[in-house]
Amino acid sequence: MHNDPHNRHRGGCILSVFLGVVLPKEKITLVLDSLPQEFVKPTAIRRVEKMLSFLQKIGRSVLKDRWSFYANKPDAIPQQVKQLDGGVFTCLYARCLATRCPMLTQSHIPAYRKLMIKELHQKKLSTFPPMSVQQGEYYAVDYSM
Repeated sequence: MHNDPHNRHRGGCILSVFLGVVLPKEKITLVLDSLPQEFVKPTAIRRVEKMLSFLQKIGRSVLKDRWSFYANKPDAIPQQVKQLDGGVFTCLYARCLATRCPMLTQSHIPAYRKLMIKELHQKKLSTFPPMSVQQGEYYAVDYSM
């Protein structure tokens, strides 16, 4: 998770938070940004390079040119609207990748914040949202077989 000060809003700074994901079997690095632009931000590129350098240190057979890199663009996945929701969206991206649950939108964030607090106190994950696939919803999907 990384804060990105490249986003400016009304003269102030909105912190964009992104999640760096490494899928070693698929040889994919992925950046999910809570406030993406039409370009890949330099901070995201540096973090991906750092992740790949680390992989090379622990596994000498890792060749950077055989890995793919993906970053979301605006409207590719739900993203933050409110200034302080970047971290919540990043946690949500991670949860959706790990549990294959549907992505939530800004309207779900207040309920998701409450759920996160409850889960932290109980030290366990709750089922949220229901696992049924619903038309028109966004889902984190792993295409590897």
